[in-house]
Amino acid sequence: MSSDPQQLYIVTQLRSFANNEAIRATVSDWLTLCQILVAPQKYYIDDDTQLFDFDSAGLKKRINSLEVAQQEDMLISVKAVEGEFSIHIYQGKVRERILINEALYQKHQSVIDDYIDKRMEKNGLYAYIRCIDEFLSNNTQSMRDRLEEEIDGPADLPKMYDDQQEVIIDCSQLPGYDSYFKGLCFTACWKMWYAPDYYYVIPKQAFLDVQQVEDIVELQHDVIRVRLYENPLSWNHPHNVEFQFSYRDQLGFDQLEWSNGVGVLREPCTEFIRIGANTQMIQYQNESLQPTTKSTARHFTTRVYNYENHHYLEGRRFGTLNNRAYFPWRDATKKVMLAYWILNPSYMLDQGIHAFEFYIKQYIKAAISDEETRNYRAVLRFYLPEEAIETMSVDNLVQHLDSNHINVKKRNAKKHLLQIETEDVDLHVEFVDVKQLESPEEVVKTQPLQAVHSWFKKRINRLS
Repeated sequence: MSSDPQQLYIVTQLRSFANNEAIRATVSDWLTLCQILVAPQKYYIDDDTQLFDFDSAGLKKRINSLEVAQQEDMLISVKAVEGEFSIHIYQGKVRERILINEALYQKHQSVIDDYIDKRMEKNGLYAYIRCIDEFLSNNTQSMRDRLEEEIDGPADLPKMYDDQQEVIIDCSQLPGYDSYFKGLCFTACWKMWYAPDYYYVIPKQAFLDVQQVEDIVELQHDVIRVRLYENPLSWNHPHNVEFQFSYRDQLGFDQLEWSNGVGVLREPCTEFIRIGANTQMIQYQNESLQPTTKSTARHFTTRVYNYENHHYLEGRRFGTLNNRAYFPWRDATKKVMLAYWILNPSYMLDQGIHAFEFYIKQYIKAAISDEETRNYRAVLRFYLPEEAIETMSVDNLVQHLDSNHINVKKRNAKKHLLQIETEDVDLHVEFVDVKQLESPEEVVKTQPLQAVHSWFKKRINRLS
């Protein structure tokens, strides 16, 4: 990798500021930290081709005269032998980035951590510290960039199409991917800070209860700091990679929103349910109360919460899941139990075949009737963009499922129907135009009890 393998990448995201004076004070504090840690040599404002010799008095004068309107965008960067410091002011918000040698961080760790602690307690949204190599490995999508920068990573990286139908790396499948939801960053790396804004999405107690981390610290004003493993430079050790996956799976980061159209294709360890104004978070554990996948769970931690109304209710129980956990919508009149997914396989190199196979095989295992649903028909429905249905290769999917018990019941440009029938299972799989989700007759009007990855309208607008 072309970057120094001993460098750490530090990001602090602050909220909007009320006035120019507050922004000036924030930028001034940032400059003071730069001068404490390094001997600055050069700086630029906005244009990195216009480098100036560092002049503390001159730069402070520029900072004190800042008049930053809400719509303006300004970047200030200071360079030194040991690293680079930048502060980005945009829409009244501030984002700080620091790239420094790991040895310098170790020398000034208490100063840097205290600086971030105070930033987060006063006006922060999120922050993290990680090895720059780990960040690039998990978040560089361009295959050309990965080759040019000699970025390390797994040998068999997952791939997808971007909006221009160019092949890129599907970083959403990687353990340290930075996913964004409601303006917040959800990632798994060496050290992370969370402001109370996160507790609207995931309850604070879930962060405090997370397992397989090095330490968790509660700071003032409801801020939490998490250290995932001991040494930031050992990010690619197999155990630390497992800790990254475990952390994001326990907190359900990858169940919040998808960037590749089909999801992470890992069985969930956590799911979310929208219940009126509240959200329910279900975490799956084994007999030893350790995190596990949904199908192997024997213990369930349920958290119902509404942070805005200060509502939080927690429950724990042992048991096994029945088919309602997989087919939550019921129509007693039609004798149908339904599960559905809203997917957009146009980003997938195989037109979503692997994704369909993944979900169908999960539901085959769950489509066994019990006393309550003995006469019910189990339906797994995929809502897709119209063009995905038109170009879908049903025969190819049937071959991948490798079953002699599949009947193609219907196949046309608008809808495909499959029936998978064995001695124990009768599963009907439907591929339907996503626009039909807006039709009342297409939705069984029962409160959903499974994970809701995005609100209907938002997802429909994206896929249509």
